[in-house]
Amino acid sequence: MLRLALSFFLLLTMNAQATPVIIRGETNAPNQRVRLIVIEDFISNLEKTIASSKTDMQGNFILNVDIQYITTAQLVLALDRVEIVLKPGSTYSYKLTQSRPSLTTSYFEKEALGLQVLSGNDGGLQKNIDVINMVFNAFVIQHFDDLYRNRRTDLLDTLRDVIAARLTNDQPVFVSEYNTYKQAALLQTVRSRNAEQWIQKFIIDKPVLYANPEYMNLLNEVFRDYLISNRHYQQDEIIKNIGSGFSDFILYVSSNPLLTKNIQIAELVGLINLRDLYYNSTFKKNEIIQLLRQFKTESQIPQHNQIAVNIIESVNYLAYNTNAPAFSLKNTLGKEISLNDFNEKKIVLSFVQDSCQACIQMLMSMKPLFEKYKEDYDFITISTAAGFNNYVNLFKQNGLEYRLLNMEDDILLLEDYRVKTFPEFFILLKQGKIGMAPAPQPDQNLEFHLQRLKDR
Repeated sequence: MLRLALSFFLLLTMNAQATPVIIRGETNAPNQRVRLIVIEDFISNLEKTIASSKTDMQGNFILNVDIQYITTAQLVLALDRVEIVLKPGSTYSYKLTQSRPSLTTSYFEKEALGLQVLSGNDGGLQKNIDVINMVFNAFVIQHFDDLYRNRRTDLLDTLRDVIAARLTNDQPVFVSEYNTYKQAALLQTVRSRNAEQWIQKFIIDKPVLYANPEYMNLLNEVFRDYLISNRHYQQDEIIKNIGSGFSDFILYVSSNPLLTKNIQIAELVGLINLRDLYYNSTFKKNEIIQLLRQFKTESQIPQHNQIAVNIIESVNYLAYNTNAPAFSLKNTLGKEISLNDFNEKKIVLSFVQDSCQACIQMLMSMKPLFEKYKEDYDFITISTAAGFNNYVNLFKQNGLEYRLLNMEDDILLLEDYRVKTFPEFFILLKQGKIGMAPAPQPDQNLEFHLQRLKDR
């Protein structure tokens, strides 16, 4: 009966009709790329761009996209992001304010993108979600010691009442579920109670909300490392069942009495743990990938088929011997240089930005490595547009012979390589394959890895 009800629910979900959403925006940033990004699922956290445009000369833009269900997304202006919630069939008008950083601020240290909702016919969806987050965050900060140190459980009732008083009466179901699981996560931390009883109440006996980030965040927190930390499971048995295939693995995961009644949750527990065990040296990566491929074909739950595919894509991104993100940028002479130009040589790739003293120090300290390994590696430095001319002068004044390329407006390359700070280093193998991403800086044992990968 459970399987029949589950299949009917999934059939309804998959057959939901996609309807248009229109986003109109005004910004203080003319001629900038605007994207709408969603998380494909909240286990792999794989991102997907579902709409893209550019602001006009006045900084205005329009995005059109079809969605099937209420969707949390990120509105991205250049590299600056802000979270929004979209309801199928709705039209939104936003005002985005992009911070203007000082020269010493990196792309990833700027203030968050400012968002003002000018209008939206979504039944109060975005407004209510904003209220929940604002009240919740302020409350937790104000009562941090009482909640986390003194475990004042009575404050949880106060928080619930404060949020309820601020929400509209006709709130969408998504909002009430979002609110329930956001507070449930705090309840789990603050209230001392039987963990299995808590899991039974909030997860086992409830429907799975794949598109609700607070539900999925809670699921991830509860079941992260569950197989290797729960006394019901043994490491050697986990290893054996991973290698035995999908049916045996799910049978083993669901052998825990807590999970026996709900195969849907048991499979999700399996997926969450396979994602994390992939990075655990005790387990074989190839067996985990093979098991995920079996999830794709053998699970009867369509969402789980796709989550397995997404996990494989996520763990393989920038992994050893996978394709490095391509680029084609101008050098100091204005000539286009692409990654394909270096297929027959390995590369030490570095990213730098303007007014970055650490970048200058690392480039200078790399000179001995360049002299020692220049027959084996090409040394390529990519500078943000604002710093390019300064690095041209630095290279000339100090006799640096690395290839210097100008990122210009191709700032999405920073996302492609997941550059989070400057400087950032990578080692690429021949044919544009990833050797190490990221790699250590020159003063943090970069040479060890250059030597290790020299003959590969």
